[in-house]
Amino acid sequence: MEATEMSSEIEPRYPGADKNFFRISNSSIEDFLRCGLFFWFRREGHDGTSRGFTTIPMAIGTAVSAAAEVAYLRKKSEEPLPSLRGLVDVAVAAYDREHEMSYVDAAPVDVCQGRDDAAGAARAWGELIMPTIGEVLWAEEPLIARFEEAGLELAGTPDCIEPDLVRDTKTGKPWNQRRADRSRQLTGYGLLYRAQVGSRPQRVAVDTVHRNGRGGWTAETLWSSRTERDEAAYLEIAQRVHNAIQKGVAVPAPEGAWWCAEGWCPFWSRCTARPGA
Repeated sequence: MEATEMSSEIEPRYPGADKNFFRISNSSIEDFLRCGLFFWFRREGHDGTSRGFTTIPMAIGTAVSAAAEVAYLRKKSEEPLPSLRGLVDVAVAAYDREHEMSYVDAAPVDVCQGRDDAAGAARAWGELIMPTIGEVLWAEEPLIARFEEAGLELAGTPDCIEPDLVRDTKTGKPWNQRRADRSRQLTGYGLLYRAQVGSRPQRVAVDTVHRNGRGGWTAETLWSSRTERDEAAYLEIAQRVHNAIQKGVAVPAPEGAWWCAEGWCPFWSRCTARPGA
């Protein structure tokens, strides 16, 4: 399969691909690096408009992102920020919509608990993160960065871009500073920022929403930055993933990977390479 055909299949969410460039997003890169089987499963009969399969943790993350997007867009248009009750309503509606659009292998009681968790996580984001939002330049808008010499286009939709700051929301397992400092996604979003603005952002940040020690939900922001060396390493990874995709490589997740589990992988029941399959 030629690179131009493969590029359009991999990133159907981003129209207008140039046939002379291989277009890929950070989410596709991460899918492939985590588990090549997941990467290809996700693209079988996938039109790019919905996942088709989901898990409760994934649906909770989608719910929080939907609530955050409403706040970002209000801030960008200089409208009043939503109330906490309004954020919770948006999150719960997004959670329910995700399950209506997708198949989830979970008991009804777990789906109901997930709805409560989506509400609690959105409230935590609203209480602890929303007040820190500054001027919003872009919010959930598709961006492209082209790298002529590599023959690559990086596509992405950062949650929020402020002047000299790129921030992303993560819900579920708590992040730590080391993870934020090494995050490829934040590096990729920094490259998208540079392609639009012409300079590297001074800071990148993860707004991590997770359970606290009492079982409730909390949130905090982890700040970091990126260098030219970080960007060069990212582009090398993108090129290596591109080469492997072109060859149809599909290496399964490594042994012990937490995401290779029934509660996290939507393709668990159909995967013949999983433990105990």
